[in-house]
Amino acid sequence: MLCTVTEGGLVSNSKGLSLLGMNVSDRGTRRRNRGQDASSNDASTDREDPERAVLDRLPPAVLTSRMRSQAVSEMQVDLVAVEREVWSGRAQMVVARTVEGDIGIMPGHAPLLGLLREGFAARIVEPNGNVLGVAVHGGFLSVTKDGVTILAEGAELREEIDVTRARAAYDRARAQGTNSAEAEADLRRARAQLLAVGESI
Repeated sequence: MLCTVTEGGLVSNSKGLSLLGMNVSDRGTRRRNRGQDASSNDASTDREDPERAVLDRLPPAVLTSRMRSQAVSEMQVDLVAVEREVWSGRAQMVVARTVEGDIGIMPGHAPLLGLLREGFAARIVEPNGNVLGVAVHGGFLSVTKDGVTILAEGAELREEIDVTRARAAYDRARAQGTNSAEAEADLRRARAQLLAVGESI
């Protein structure tokens, strides 16, 4: 499912469901509809545990939908470069930059094929919440019923990247300018590496 992060801290899927988003847009309306006998205890509960307060107001159909989505929370992800298989395993989310913009993939997403934009990093969120940073150097992202496959011309996991060398290469490429295809390629590669390790650029 294609998702966006809401102010409430969860995600909304392609059908527009946003669980915790209700604590921003719908809380006031729902509170007014409850009548004039709302007690101060309700307000205290909202402040102490806003997620529980929102869930208490969700209709049964929405709660059932949430339980179903939690039960199917993993998908297979394969990251393959031209020369090797970089990473393979289960994940709950993949975030990447395509030529059309950023995209977040969760289990159940509709099939698609996207062209990855060079010079950016991908994120793979494992079931335990660990986030893998990956420098992706061109390629494609494929989503099928079997999972997600990133087919890259080149890719490096965060732990494989020498941050000092990447920073030096990035600064050198920027100083030289991007008047040649080689200089532009060097800049994109270094930028992807820095983004993968969480460095600012």
